[in-house]
Amino acid sequence: MKDNENGMSIVDILNKIWRQKFVCLAVMLFIMVVGVFIIRDNNRRQAVIETKFEFNFLNIENNQYPDGTAFNYRNIISLESLTKVKESDPKYNNIDVVKISEHRNTGIKTDGENGGENTVIKGKNYVLNLPLHLFDNNYKLAIDFIKDLLGNQLEVVIQKNSYPYIINELDLIDSTTEYVEELRIFSRQLSRIITAHNVFMTNYGEIEVDNYQVRNKIDEINNWASKVVSPTDLINIINDEGYVKNHSASVFIFEKELESALYRKQHLDNILIQYHLILNNAQGDVGELALLIAETEKQRVELQQEITVLQRKIDEPKSISTSPNLQFLFTSYRNNLNKFTLDFNKFYSSYLNDYTRLTYNYSDTGRIGNTTSLVVAAIGLLIIGLGVGALMSIGVDSYIENKKSSKKSV
Repeated sequence: MKDNENGMSIVDILNKIWRQKFVCLAVMLFIMVVGVFIIRDNNRRQAVIETKFEFNFLNIENNQYPDGTAFNYRNIISLESLTKVKESDPKYNNIDVVKISEHRNTGIKTDGENGGENTVIKGKNYVLNLPLHLFDNNYKLAIDFIKDLLGNQLEVVIQKNSYPYIINELDLIDSTTEYVEELRIFSRQLSRIITAHNVFMTNYGEIEVDNYQVRNKIDEINNWASKVVSPTDLINIINDEGYVKNHSASVFIFEKELESALYRKQHLDNILIQYHLILNNAQGDVGELALLIAETEKQRVELQQEITVLQRKIDEPKSISTSPNLQFLFTSYRNNLNKFTLDFNKFYSSYLNDYTRLTYNYSDTGRIGNTTSLVVAAIGLLIIGLGVGALMSIGVDSYIENKKSSKKSV
């Protein structure tokens, strides 16, 4: 069968290819080798190591660290983070972290959320991509670098877990803090401690946690609190007895309070005089007026007691150092409230650490040495090379035949 355009049959074409089989083979091998080399080189530049990892820690669903500060997952691949890893180990000395941070294949994105085994401490999935060729296509080195990169982030979270869940207001007490204010601080701190334990049991009691330990601590706190004089009762004692920590610093305040109390007492005295004048001239039912006089007299007595205490604080200041019982109560409050606060913060931090998790796995796209992809590429190039080689063989053979024909005609 003849070709309509050049008049050659299939047999003629095959004969031409066969006669120039070495040309065909050379072209085919050249295209295959050069093509594989180009693909391999491109592979080197496009190789990306992909890491899928999951972070579980408190507040991550709100893009915050456990202590409430902002968490931005993009900072994991910031130049600062990359530099920190590079400087942590000499084996990373040849890695150009600036190029990594600026490379178009460097990136991190979220990949969904998960509830995990804990209903309070949530988790998020992320995908991290780094250009493998900037690690000189050293897969193991790249993995080690990523492990350290994520490990550093995990350390940051662990540090954030150590924040004081219960603020210790006792740290604000100093030599200038008066006894009454100190007792108010004791009261607020005790309330914080009890609330923190109860909230913990409410939020975390349904999951695997040492509930027995928490309940025992609550019982211990309540048992201690029930056996000591309450801060409110102590405040009354301190006020009634006129105990003052810093007399020189407080006398001005006491004098102002005394001045105000005397003014109010004088006002009540004037009111009582008016009430009694009305009562003496009244006719008929005076029951309501009598009640007003009784109530005012009661206020006057209470105000007189306040004046007496203030006068005593000014003239005869007393320190709890003169009362062993009061000293013991103040010391007991300080020591126990400090202990309960520190114990809970330590327990809570340990709990958060137990549920702070980082899990990851690696994959790579376009990695060097991927035998399957290179073999497939070689086969494809071999077929292309065969076609080009065949055309070249036909062309060479036709050229040779034309040259021979020219010589014969001459």
